[in-house]
Amino acid sequence: MSELVVADPRDDADFEAFVRADVQSFGASPDRIHRWVAAARPHVRFRFARVGDEVVGGYGLMPMGQFYGGRSVPAQGVLAVVVSPMWRRRGAAGAMMRDLVAICRENNTAVAPLYAATVRLYRRWGWEVADRAVDHTVRTDALVQLRGEGAPVDAPPVAALEALRRSYLPAWDGPLDRPDCWLAVEGMSDEPKEHSFLYGWEENGRLTGFVRYRYGTSSGNDQRVIVDEIHATTLNATHGLLGLLGANESIYPEVVFHMCLGARSDLLYILSDASKSVRTEGHLCWMQRIVNVPAALQARGWASHVAHRLELEVADPALDTTERLTVEFNDESALVNPGGAGHVRCSVGALSAWYAGTLRAQDAARLQLMSGPPDDLAAMDALIGGRPTWMADHF
Repeated sequence: MSELVVADPRDDADFEAFVRADVQSFGASPDRIHRWVAAARPHVRFRFARVGDEVVGGYGLMPMGQFYGGRSVPAQGVLAVVVSPMWRRRGAAGAMMRDLVAICRENNTAVAPLYAATVRLYRRWGWEVADRAVDHTVRTDALVQLRGEGAPVDAPPVAALEALRRSYLPAWDGPLDRPDCWLAVEGMSDEPKEHSFLYGWEENGRLTGFVRYRYGTSSGNDQRVIVDEIHATTLNATHGLLGLLGANESIYPEVVFHMCLGARSDLLYILSDASKSVRTEGHLCWMQRIVNVPAALQARGWASHVAHRLELEVADPALDTTERLTVEFNDESALVNPGGAGHVRCSVGALSAWYAGTLRAQDAARLQLMSGPPDDLAAMDALIGGRPTWMADHF
């Protein structure tokens, strides 16, 4: 049998085979996957696993940034990891994960976030859970009375939307610093264009928020409003955009905020009877991976009030190595050099969850995912700072 290799696509026939594997893996329609691949090809680097001339799997990487500590860290979003059913549990996924890490390192990438259909596979290759993606389903009549000063605007320019996101999302750890092609690739909707809407909110001529939503159905065929993205930088924009969604109350009984809000969203504090009007359900896990430890530590922002020297030992299953590093944290920055005694020891997965701000080093030690002197672990947690963690996009 021919050897399994992972390489760049050769021709359109390779993409056709990839589409078939994607359809078999996730159950989406061939037409939708064809449209997505066509939109993605100019912007996404695809890598395909082949045995001889047969494409048995593949994945895509989209260059982007990810905000951590107020800085945009170089990232590659991992998209559409698929393996043909006949080639599962035969090493194809592992070969692609090793290739993925190598490609990211060659391109000076620091982190590689993804949404996992199966946590076990990605954890084996160095990713770790950062957070759950959730849907908040809200009774539309709970939103109808909300009002905000200002006014809605129809379809504001994409550049203005991205500028708004970049102006306030660095206050969290985890949101994407999206590339300009994001909406063309990942904003694709299965709904007719006349059922998809984009509105901004303006106050005194300034854009302070926006919402992107569509009309769709639930698994029980109930009509509902599905919100794919909502950002509001002021209370007026929050109330105004939610009230705009509430205006659908006469036809659509529910509004679903689909994987675009955190588990503890503003809805809990804005709605007078949130316990009865909001239902929250967890879905896919956002998983995070550091693909280059020195680059990731030096790219992130750190708490300004903490200065500390850390001697770190990190095991990486995709590289078959254990790396020892000394890290000098000072004045919101980190200086990394090889060497040291490796006083704090962990896998790259545990380090990635700590880096994302979702797993404290002291909790990782309690779970036996990390070990080290208590003073070092406490300093690591102080260095993360007080930003909440939130992945504002799904992909």
